Amino acid sequence: MDATAEASSGEGARHAHGGKDDRPEKKVPLLGMFRYADRLDMLLMVVGSLGAVGNGVSEPLISVLFGDVINSFGESTTSTVLRAVTKVCHNGLW
Repeated sequence: MDATAEASSGEGARHAHGGKDDRPEKKVPLLGMFRYADRLDMLLMVVGSLGAVGNGVSEPLISVLFGDVINSFGESTTSTVLRAVTKVCHNGLW
């Protein structure tokens, strides 16, 4: 019998008993997952984390900026609306 047949017969036996494996599950600590990460992996995780934070922060910031633009429409007259909106857009959030 070859290795493929043995593996398939072993899986059939496992599934016959409700899909449970006889071996207990090993739990890995959180920092243990990064044990084999090298410098490139760490760099990519940092860049990905910064990108995720930037992506998450961008929507609320755009909402605040858009709210300020809409408020500038309501607070100005017909002759000063363009200047008020331009002022809000140029100043942004800072």
